[in-house]
Amino acid sequence: MTAPSGPEPLGSPHALVAHALAALLLAALALTADCGARWSGPAFDEPLHLGAGLAHLSTGDFRLDQGTGVLPQMWAALPLWRGGGSLDADASAWSEADVWELGRSLLYAGDRDPAAVLRPARRMVLALGVVLGAGVYLWSLRLHGPGGALISLALYAVCPNLLAHASLVTSDVPTALAFLAAMGAAAAALARPSLLRVALAGVAAGLLFLCKATSLLFAPMLAVLAAWRVAAPPAADRIARARRMLAATGALLALGLACVWAAHGLAFRPAGADAPLDWSRVDTSPGAFPPLLRVAREGRLLPETWLHGVGYAWATTRDRVAFAAGRTSNEGWWWYFPYTVLVKTPLGTLGMFALAAAAGLRGMRRQRAGTAPLWILLGVYGVASLVSSVNIGIRHLLPMLAPALILAGAAVRWCDTRWGRAAVALCLAAAAAESFAAWPHHLSFVNRAFGGPAAGYQRLVDSNLDWGQDLPALVAHQRELRARGDGEPCYLAYFGSALPERHGVACARLPGFFDAAAPLRASELGPGLYYLSATMLQGVYLEPELRGPWGAPQEARLASLDALLASPLGATADRTSRARLEWLRLRMRFAKLSAALRARPPDDRVADSILVYRVGADELAAALAPQGS
Repeated sequence: MTAPSGPEPLGSPHALVAHALAALLLAALALTADCGARWSGPAFDEPLHLGAGLAHLSTGDFRLDQGTGVLPQMWAALPLWRGGGSLDADASAWSEADVWELGRSLLYAGDRDPAAVLRPARRMVLALGVVLGAGVYLWSLRLHGPGGALISLALYAVCPNLLAHASLVTSDVPTALAFLAAMGAAAAALARPSLLRVALAGVAAGLLFLCKATSLLFAPMLAVLAAWRVAAPPAADRIARARRMLAATGALLALGLACVWAAHGLAFRPAGADAPLDWSRVDTSPGAFPPLLRVAREGRLLPETWLHGVGYAWATTRDRVAFAAGRTSNEGWWWYFPYTVLVKTPLGTLGMFALAAAAGLRGMRRQRAGTAPLWILLGVYGVASLVSSVNIGIRHLLPMLAPALILAGAAVRWCDTRWGRAAVALCLAAAAAESFAAWPHHLSFVNRAFGGPAAGYQRLVDSNLDWGQDLPALVAHQRELRARGDGEPCYLAYFGSALPERHGVACARLPGFFDAAAPLRASELGPGLYYLSATMLQGVYLEPELRGPWGAPQEARLASLDALLASPLGATADRTSRARLEWLRLRMRFAKLSAALRARPPDDRVADSILVYRVGADELAAALAPQGS
């Protein structure tokens, strides 16, 4: 193997051909993601982001910030805001900062078509995904030349996780772009400090700070980058270099925080915001971070809504249920994200990573300056992911995707041999084939080594597979059954924030994440078709005692509840109390039925995220029969 001699001039024939191919790959990415989005209903977090973004633009009040990215939210909501879009929720939803109710009102008020509301906002996010792809290409071009840059971009363009989330109204892809831009700008500023470079890096940092709360990881990344610069040879001027690095990083961070102030109108609290922010959940959360936020709040060091959003994100990460490989946990696992990467990355992409590593990626001294920011981003973010308890989706690793694919361009070093070229081509073809086979349902992608999308519900749930996005596919499935004359009763346990009935789903509702959205509180389960979102089938968001296998403790509790409802006390209870008892009984019986259904394969699948079970009277009776009888 021979290392590439360096990037060719931008105007060379090879470079021009590579640029043309890169443009085609980016266009294909945009077309694939945009067309795939037409098959997707509202994903879980989309109403939150779109409603909050429109509220921020319309009022200048950032009280709806939950650390989920005010800048990406406003960017996505720009078309609606310019078109005169409005939030039609009642006053209480706004005064109580009920972002979910505000978001749903935006999608469903009156006769609105949620797809028409989401489409322009999704394209705004997709535009940032294309820009991120261009960044991957250009950085890889600098490191590996045209061939390596095309390898990096091709892997990016067919990445199912990128294709899924680049067409959703969330802050995941915008945050990934902001991390790459901020690290690139910071690396340039620290390499040769100047007022212009430091100013550009500070603005990039400010834009990042206005994205998700994870943007705070940029501070340790910047510290490691500065320390690496100081430690680099020669040793003679390290003290002077340390002073320059300290001045540059301090100015960079100060300018970034100044951007946060500017975005909030230089106001600690929004003008006219009468309702105070609820800090109780933040102040009572464990760790050293909440006291630091309290000091910043009391000293008015940063806008209150920004501090509250960061604090809210911290507080809500302390108790998040995780599911992986058939297990649930309240604390998560250190191995969750490595496992998720193995499950949800195309096998061809994993193979290309192996080729890049075998090509001596870590030993390329000549490219150390160009790869150091990428390794630092990967290292700091990767360590943070290992200790994170927010084990709910690979989307949280998207900031690591771009640097990993840029580094994967080193596999081009194999292309000077026939077998090496064949290996690179095979990896690219395999990655593309798996991705295209999953279209248009890229969100539920699982590679073939773990059984493919059909087995995904046994491996991962939540935003890895089932994010409420497949209501259109469910409607199509029901329409097909009706056309065949199949009119048996159906039940739906839905994991999502959308309103299934507004999409044309006609089923009795079983327990879902948003129980208040269920129009029917049936107290009995009957034979029929059961449409179960994978997340609800696995019982992830049911009460802790109802998760996992059904056993004697759960059976005893259900028996006591049945006895209470049949007793004179239950019979004479007021309507509200009895309804609550019946709803709890339904949740328990649903958990018991789900445990039984998990033991057998589904009869059908709706876009891999909703499992379909045809449950007859005998199977239902056996599943719900008292244990030991």
